[in-house]
Amino acid sequence: MNLKKIEDALEQLMVLNIRTVVGEFKEDAQGKLQYDPKKSDVIITQINLIDGDITTVFSEKFLEPPLSGIREFHAQREQQGQAIIQGNLRALVELARDLADSEESASPADNLSNLTGA
Repeated sequence: MNLKKIEDALEQLMVLNIRTVVGEFKEDAQGKLQYDPKKSDVIITQINLIDGDITTVFSEKFLEPPLSGIREFHAQREQQGQAIIQGNLRALVELARDLADSEESASPADNLSNLTGA
């Protein structure tokens, strides 16, 4: 794996992207949505999970009805995304604690047998 791929993967772990697309879109072979900005209106939010920075961008069309309701829907999705991330982080912390506790409680003989596969 080259350095650029590793860097891209780490960046994807650090930033949560939330998109709401109104208009034409299609799904590619990998299941990702593709849309033409000329034929769709989009609200995009990026949440940096490391520094907590949240950036949301949208066109002025979302300030007036009927699209203003879509902006409210997107805000709810942002809250859901943040709740999911918080839950995932809590689960990771709990897993790390469980692993640390199991390592501490294992005897030196257990650790040796785990290393040797005996």
